[in-house]
Amino acid sequence: MKVHIGPYIKYWNFYSLVERVASAVTKGNINDDKLYDFTSNVEDKFPIITKFFEWVDSKRTRKVEIRIDNYDTWNADHTAALILVPLLTEFRKNLHSYPTNIDESDLPEFMLYHDKLDQWRYILDRMIEAFRMRSDLEADDIDEREKQKETSKDGLYLFAKYYDHLWD
Repeated sequence: MKVHIGPYIKYWNFYSLVERVASAVTKGNINDDKLYDFTSNVEDKFPIITKFFEWVDSKRTRKVEIRIDNYDTWNADHTAALILVPLLTEFRKNLHSYPTNIDESDLPEFMLYHDKLDQWRYILDRMIEAFRMRSDLEADDIDEREKQKETSKDGLYLFAKYYDHLWD
């Protein structure tokens, strides 16, 4: 498997171009209100400028290259877990927001008195632990493997439930 995903593409418009030029010329001493008024007036008088920047933006895409080898699919659940543990761990380190609709039934009682960001971290920790367990399923004993799978189900459920909130 080889995965290369580039950074998100920055949105460009007339304002951002003028802001960059003005910042370079004035050495960072820009009046944002005047800059906004100027760019708005120009765009109102010349709508082709807005259309041009929309066209340019439509041509720019994020670089995404993914190659999956056939052996990566033999245990796709294990392969996904190997990727998701470091991904969710890094996501957790850089949190700036949290879901507004955290379900209290997903938390133990002691977490109900913590702030929402701490509650979100707790839920993420359970997801990470579930995928870590799934990536470490090496027990020789079949009963032990099944026990590990059962233990990780809660975190997998939370991953599915909060999947749309895995952005910051």
